[in-house]
Amino acid sequence: MRRKSERFCGWGMPWLVLCLAFGVHVADEAVNDFLSFYNPAVEAIRQHAPWLPLPTFTFAVWLSLLVGSITVLLVLSVFAYRGSCWLRPLAYLFSGVMLLNGFQHIVASGYVGRPIAGFYSSPLLVGASLWMFVSLWRTRGVAPRGSRGASGEGSTLIEGRCLTSAFRRRWARRSRSGHKPSALAHRT
Repeated sequence: MRRKSERFCGWGMPWLVLCLAFGVHVADEAVNDFLSFYNPAVEAIRQHAPWLPLPTFTFAVWLSLLVGSITVLLVLSVFAYRGSCWLRPLAYLFSGVMLLNGFQHIVASGYVGRPIAGFYSSPLLVGASLWMFVSLWRTRGVAPRGSRGASGEGSTLIEGRCLTSAFRRRWARRSRSGHKPSALAHRT
């Protein structure tokens, strides 16, 4: 059985919680008729800045796009639990967009003087986004769990790069000799 510190390290759980918070946020927006606020705001913005490509949506299209996005993000949670190197940039982008979305709902509610659709779930979105950022920061440079390199062995991160164990051995051999190679010089 794994120790508690081993079970809960990484950023898989924050990814999953952020996906679920995103789902709760979409439900909050859908129940409180977010599009009745969003579509008129987009039309007003288009009058002042017609070059901005802001779409308007029908309810069915808007909801199906968001449900599809949440489904894809939930499927990617398997890779988040493994700490996949290629998913880290997407994780930073996902948490950044959700953080801005949460703050935007809070600020817009203050601007119009009443809670807009999505306001009540925004603190959950902000909290989950911050947890994701902290978890990503704490796990930088940690070897992904269950990943396999080109040689069939595990991989690790050196200077923010995902490297196979063959490169790790070369890195260690040169490090012992006092030579510190660049991680980019050994990537294939």
